[in-house]
Amino acid sequence: MVVAVAASIWGGFTVMRNASAAGFLVYSRSDPDYPQKVDFVVTSTVVKNAPDDAIVYPGQPGASHDHTFSCSKAITAYSTPTSLYNQPTSCNLSRDFASYWTPTLYANGVRVNPYQSRAYYRAGTTNGGIVQPIPFGLRIVAGDAKATSAQKANIAGFQCRNLQDGNTIPKQSLPPNCPAGDFLEASVVFPNCWDGRNLDSADHKSHMSYAAPSAACDTAHPVRLPQLTYAQRYPTDAFRGKTLTIASMMPNSLYTLHADFMNAWDPAWMKFFVDNCIRKHTACETVSDGRLPPGTTLPAATPASALPGATITPPSDSTRPSTPTNLRVASKTTTSVSLAWSASTDNVGVTGYHIYRGGTMVGHSTGTSYTNTGLTASTSYSYTVRATDAANNLSYASAALSVTTASPDTTRPTVSLTAPTAGLTVVKGTPVVLSANASDNVKVTKVQFYGDGILLGTSTSTASPYRYTWNTTTAGAYAIVAKAYDAAGNVATSTTVNMTVTSQ
Repeated sequence: MVVAVAASIWGGFTVMRNASAAGFLVYSRSDPDYPQKVDFVVTSTVVKNAPDDAIVYPGQPGASHDHTFSCSKAITAYSTPTSLYNQPTSCNLSRDFASYWTPTLYANGVRVNPYQSRAYYRAGTTNGGIVQPIPFGLRIVAGDAKATSAQKANIAGFQCRNLQDGNTIPKQSLPPNCPAGDFLEASVVFPNCWDGRNLDSADHKSHMSYAAPSAACDTAHPVRLPQLTYAQRYPTDAFRGKTLTIASMMPNSLYTLHADFMNAWDPAWMKFFVDNCIRKHTACETVSDGRLPPGTTLPAATPASALPGATITPPSDSTRPSTPTNLRVASKTTTSVSLAWSASTDNVGVTGYHIYRGGTMVGHSTGTSYTNTGLTASTSYSYTVRATDAANNLSYASAALSVTTASPDTTRPTVSLTAPTAGLTVVKGTPVVLSANASDNVKVTKVQFYGDGILLGTSTSTASPYRYTWNTTTAGAYAIVAKAYDAAGNVATSTTVNMTVTSQ
């Protein structure tokens, strides 16, 4: 094998990198790029979208917000790592049977899927020699699906990229407006220290922790694993000039980027890439069955009967909350429906409610009410509600409630001037009371008075008669009208009353 030596200058000292004939780079541990560049990368495509989450809501199809899944083509709400093993995958590495998923992104309410998903398995430390293979069956959730403020960008965020220049706008917590021709990349960084015992935990996070590249793992999570970063690249300009939203249970969905990982890698292949890339300080970059570290050969497949086991922490509470009852309409408009229901009970405690429209989750409430917005007038919708508890047990769905949004209000108010009287003449400086009666099929929102097309004033009255006192500061003849408005934007104008203001 022919080996060339590449050198670069960083921070005033020379860093040596060995470049293999196949393009792989071997990094010195003193290289500042080592934690990020020593890696192997698996690419994949989207296999499905579904309101499922086999980690957070196992065995409960439709219980989650919509997710975008890649790699395993067998993933369902009922999946386990064992059920995914040896099943078809969209990964470019044939024995990565894992499933990776994130909440679905929308442009102006229309689902947009990434054109490519990338799983970066990085050293994440200045010493790849201590990194261990990710254990088969590990389940992790990273990022915060219930965030109410911006998350740390180094965990979950967005950046703009193009293939010529790399990052054009660095990673940040909320989606940036990407320059024309760039694609948006959303990425989530997973914790890289494992407790060495549990493949999951009640919150799907506590069995893991984060450690900085220069720091050791904490004593409760002593096993250093590859730092998984899951990134999704969306089509160029897919969101340019459009409103981007994320499938979420929270009101401000852009705060809630997160990702789930269910490890179903062939253990022998996972160990092979950790050993030959990370532990040998090599930037393997994108790997596949045909792109391997030079001089290596893939190991034999691990039989399903030989898959290793480890402890999975069982949920401490498996009791469902009671079913919500008395689902009803509190109010509705042409574009929204406000719902209310009677509270559920639970053996530990209800933590909130998922709201479904037509079987798809549209929101989450910690109380017993919710307003669904962005609807279409004169349209029928069907709603159900399910209660949840801290262990993510879901109640059965409430009885369905059919609601038809209000029809558009096209009826104008009626309005008539009652003062001034026709032909009234006053001396400049004399206050004149302008008065009108107005009514509407829904509600009059305001009444305004005009003289010769110029606004004289707005009544502060909330019912007829609507009055405004006009200070006559300019002499002249005036054509007075009153205008009445309603909440739908309908406007009515009274007949004109002529009057005169003299200079003396």
